[in-house]
Amino acid sequence: MKSIYNLIKEKIRQHPKIQLSILADSNPWKRSHYIILAEIIKEELAQREELKAERKFELGTSISHITLQRFF
Repeated sequence: MKSIYNLIKEKIRQHPKIQLSILADSNPWKRSHYIILAEIIKEELAQREELKAERKFELGTSISHITLQRFF
């Protein structure tokens, strides 16, 4: 199971929007970095066709920076 977490973390760090942001050069991430990551994820999810109309309200389009910090 741990390898799945590591793979997800790696994919997130390799995403083009992450690479073009301040997050690419920061290690370790602080609280403000997770807030930036949460905003990037929110923007990406809002653009997804799968999350338009009713599905958007059922699933939401955001994730808490605290949840991201716990995950990482």
